[in-house]
Amino acid sequence: MPANPMLTHNDRNSQLARLIAANQQIFTELLTFVDFADKFTIAFVEVNFNAEADLLIEGLKNHPISQENQFEVLSFDENLRFLLDEIVKILPTIKREANKELVLIVRGLEKSIGKFAEYPPVLQDLNFVRDAYKTRVPHPMLFVLPDYGITRLAKFAPDFWSWKSAVFLFKTTQSTRDDAVARTLDSERSFRTLKTPEKQERIELLESLLMEYKPSHSGTEKNPSACSNILHQLGVAYLSQGKPLKAREYLEPALELTKESGNISLQAEVYNELGASYRQEGQFSVAMSAYQASLEIAQKLGNRRGEANALYDLGNVCQDLREWEKATVFYQQCLEIEQAIGDIYSQASTYQQLGWVAKEMWNLTEAERYYQQALEIFSEYGDRSGMASSWGLLGDIERNRGNWDEAERLYRQSLELRTELGDRSGMASSWGVLGDIERARGNWDEAERLYRQSLELRTELGDRSGMATCWGLLGDIERNRGNWDEAERLYRQSLEVETELGDRSGMAKSIGSIGEVELSRGNLDAAEQLLTDALERFKELGEITFIAEASFRVAQVWQKRNNPELGQQYYNTAHQIFQQLGAAKDLERIEREWDNPDF
Repeated sequence: MPANPMLTHNDRNSQLARLIAANQQIFTELLTFVDFADKFTIAFVEVNFNAEADLLIEGLKNHPISQENQFEVLSFDENLRFLLDEIVKILPTIKREANKELVLIVRGLEKSIGKFAEYPPVLQDLNFVRDAYKTRVPHPMLFVLPDYGITRLAKFAPDFWSWKSAVFLFKTTQSTRDDAVARTLDSERSFRTLKTPEKQERIELLESLLMEYKPSHSGTEKNPSACSNILHQLGVAYLSQGKPLKAREYLEPALELTKESGNISLQAEVYNELGASYRQEGQFSVAMSAYQASLEIAQKLGNRRGEANALYDLGNVCQDLREWEKATVFYQQCLEIEQAIGDIYSQASTYQQLGWVAKEMWNLTEAERYYQQALEIFSEYGDRSGMASSWGLLGDIERNRGNWDEAERLYRQSLELRTELGDRSGMASSWGVLGDIERARGNWDEAERLYRQSLELRTELGDRSGMATCWGLLGDIERNRGNWDEAERLYRQSLEVETELGDRSGMAKSIGSIGEVELSRGNLDAAEQLLTDALERFKELGEITFIAEASFRVAQVWQKRNNPELGQQYYNTAHQIFQQLGAAKDLERIEREWDNPDF
């Protein structure tokens, strides 16, 4: 965590004084080392909190004993691979002060060292090129690292470690530790409500606290209860950043600690987050098992709220699997509990999920009723974010009905409120659906402008799933213009991310879109293979609308191959589905294209 710019000069001096007072002897030894260090000499300084490392360096620079030294801080990020090469690049750029010994302070190496992976590449290289440091970096070096950084460096770069002249272990002051606890474990603000810089700051504080309660060199927890809580919060933090693997590196040891301590209440919460991590990766069966474990604990404890949460999560997984009936059962069970305990506010979210399932089953009237119930509750509680979400979902209903003007009115109502709230993710979604409206109207240039506006914001937010969606939509624009190569590039860009994220529905859509490009090019073999692949994926997912669309495209392939009988079979499937769904505009479109294959 960087030094707080809001602190006054007196505050910083006071904090520095406390740090030195708590580490008087070790600070004196560090000053002595710097004073006598000459040519290539290395020492390691352990400081767990970045703010205290900043203070320590400041105190070192300003101390009377150090005035014959010129300190240069070299900061590195997580992408570092070859430390020596980077230092050699920097050295000629340093403006030297006359008659002063240059001392290099290396910061940030822990970012590329990491906490869990075996043999970090940066440490392998550090060990391998050790001998070159004597000639290429003829200056004293201080490596300022947290606890785990020093432990892992000693383990994975033992040859370089053996050249150390000293190790200085600084204790964290109680005031710094208390402040970190207040801003993390005792904070009333949910991690998910924080802005990106605040999220990163909290992660750094939690990781620093974890080293205080569980030093890597001891192998045991000083405070298992606090450790499990910190590990859990770190898991939540990384999940909110879309990093499920990273999250599990913390959640799995948190689960073990809760089992050892018998803290089954926290254990249920950890199971929930583990379920979320597996769900993010598309490992739905494992996610179901984790949520079931949470549900069983909640039922054992008689925790009705926890039971409702687990049922809600189970419904979400079934929704991911397109198992609509099962999802409805879980959501209804969740709703019954919320009604029984008088939790009116939570019912709004459950109504939204029931509405979503009804919409996917093409029960638009029922979906609209659920969305209206959610809107009424959000309005009653003054939840403007929930109101914006409900208006957007009601817009989806009108769009599915082909009522473009009413859909646009609802989407713009949602966008206006999301803009007022600063809900950037919601704004990106609104721009995307407004682009869909313009595309449906045939306003392709305006649709492209809205899609690009959405893409720009999703890129800023690091929303890779949303970015993939936007690339696919922009691919549709280019395909409509006849720009096959650019359309294919965008579809493949989308497919690559969807594959990484395990988004099976998105992958099927992208594969089908590439197949449509090949169909437009006249590459019928490639088109058949891709479109048939997409069709089978949609069947597995139970996505009825896309089954119809993919069937129609396969029909077109056989139509162009002069196999009308087989083509008619696929066409009849598509026609029947759209007819059952009451999708009049889609029926009109496929009838026109089927009768006019060169249209």
